[in-house]
Amino acid sequence: MIGAIIIGHGDLPVALADALSTITGPQEGIVAISNRALSMEELKKRIEGEVKKQKEVIVFTDLPGGSCTIACHSLGIPVVSGVNLPMLLEFMVIREKMDIEGLVEKLASTGREGIKVL
Repeated sequence: MIGAIIIGHGDLPVALADALSTITGPQEGIVAISNRALSMEELKKRIEGEVKKQKEVIVFTDLPGGSCTIACHSLGIPVVSGVNLPMLLEFMVIREKMDIEGLVEKLASTGREGIKVL
């Protein structure tokens, strides 16, 4: 099963993971990491530790140029930036049905489609 690490500023990653589990129920392989009070080196170590716990993982970050995304560059794993709830819900539904490369592309598309002006 492909896991997810949601990384972001402040309480955002924890709030996204909480909303996800509220909608889908408790899920295996979902980790939230805030960069609050962590140096870049501490953040990298925390991410590396979580990556090692999972066979396959996609990292979701909040900002493309933010410290959370920068901390992931050297890990050699898929990173999807601009995380939103529609993207994470799609991940939960299809993570066991697609390979990781196809999944990343589908999630980026779903994230864009989840933005609506009403």
